[in-house]
Amino acid sequence: LYGYSNVGFHMGEYICADFQGDLTQGMIQEVERLVNQAIWDNLSVQEIFCTPSETGMYEYRSKIEIAGITRIVSIEGYDMCACCGMHVSHTGEIGICKVVNFEKTGNKTRVFLLSGRKAFVYLNHIQQENSKISKLLSANPLEISSAVSDLGQRYLDLQKSYRQLSTEIILKDAKQIPMYDAILYTALLADYEAMRVFCNHCIKKGISTVMVIAKNEVGYAYVIMSKTIDLQSIRAEFNMQILAKGGGNREMMQGSCT
Repeated sequence: LYGYSNVGFHMGEYICADFQGDLTQGMIQEVERLVNQAIWDNLSVQEIFCTPSETGMYEYRSKIEIAGITRIVSIEGYDMCACCGMHVSHTGEIGICKVVNFEKTGNKTRVFLLSGRKAFVYLNHIQQENSKISKLLSANPLEISSAVSDLGQRYLDLQKSYRQLSTEIILKDAKQIPMYDAILYTALLADYEAMRVFCNHCIKKGISTVMVIAKNEVGYAYVIMSKTIDLQSIRAEFNMQILAKGGGNREMMQGSCT
């Protein structure tokens, strides 16, 4: 259909077929449609056995030169290929062919397929999962992606509102803190941006060293800023002592620990 050679084929948990070329999702979907149309047409699968002198009578695919009798498998109007594998007598016996994934490997495209009972089991599982998600989102099963996209956007909007509120609250506290040489401030569910805003405000007020520790969903986050301490020189030891991971420079460092 697209002029690409099949350069690899393996049957295991999935059927894997490698093609010498760059196949797009749209191209693969078109091939899948045509393959299933051939299955529904229940075409006859023919075997042709021919001697070396007779092979020239046929136009067929073969990866190697074959000595002796050649077995050619033919589906009229679709393909003719030298093959030693097992075949059904009619295409309808396959039932269905479903592409489940594809990947690019160099200048090749590897396509993963399922057929027959395995394809049915796979599609049935997909349908069951889709039905569960549909009920959770109160969405039409055929419009799940749109519902998930809307949910994702609402989550992003909520995150944005949370960050704004978190920054407003922590900045209000920063403005009310008296002048000290150094301070330690603890917060609940403040993100790094809000913590840095707090530290920056305190440093600008004249506080020389500021550390913020915030509880989050997985543990604790910290931000430290200083005008008098070389934070880069103490970062490794500091993180080791509290089993944290983080980075920074001479004036600011941040990280997290559990």
